Amino acid sequence: MVKIKTISDFPKEYGEDRNFIDDGIYGVIDGSSPIQLVDCNGFTSQAEWFAERLAQNVLFYEGSIPERFKRAVKSLEVPSLPDKLLPCAVAAGVSIQDGYLKCYALGDCTILVELQDGTWQIITDDRISQYSRLTVIARNEAKARGLDEKEAVRKQMNKNRESMNSEGGFWTVAFKGDFSKEFVNVDFKLEDVKSCLIFSDGFARVFDIGIFFIRDILSERISLVEAIESLREYEKQQDIDEVKRHDDASAILLKF
Repeated sequence: MVKIKTISDFPKEYGEDRNFIDDGIYGVIDGSSPIQLVDCNGFTSQAEWFAERLAQNVLFYEGSIPERFKRAVKSLEVPSLPDKLLPCAVAAGVSIQDGYLKCYALGDCTILVELQDGTWQIITDDRISQYSRLTVIARNEAKARGLDEKEAVRKQMNKNRESMNSEGGFWTVAFKGDFSKEFVNVDFKLEDVKSCLIFSDGFARVFDIGIFFIRDILSERISLVEAIESLREYEKQQDIDEVKRHDDASAILLKF
């Protein structure tokens, strides 16, 4: 039996993170913040709409997690938007199949797998990190020169988009390209797994900033709720090197 703990925390009035959970399949989706917000089918942004629909539809299909996402995207009607404003998302998830924990990640969502011997492994897709960093650099340079930070971020995001879902660039769940072949995949024998933490980059700040250690969360010495509460308090008090002072944060903790 799997023991499940989850959290989704939105610092603004809407959120672009989602969890998806079913029997034997667990994961998080992070709708990528769009260059320009567009009200989409009643949602505040196209990213929020996309994440919500993916979280629902990915559970309707069978197959591996990448195959489910591919079918989920194909089931959606493409919004009438310019290509650069079409929604996209990153995701990470695990499925239990034939005695294995099968882990998949696309973009900067992450899976931490704790093994019975006390070690852990990290599964994520590093290809997107350099582009995220370029956006932070553009923001910081504009700030240092007294220029419009939002405009600098917008321009860099436009440049980043040119490298999305293309050879040598980064990959997302999107209407463009066969992203299903690009998921990072690592499998573990289920008997070797003690726990598993799946989380978005917003939750990753808990570890990146050093508020808590990985072991604190995996051992449940610190709950997911306590981790987020501490993160939000830190973000209020400290200047952090991120484009967003607060980001959506989602996590799923599985104990085996």
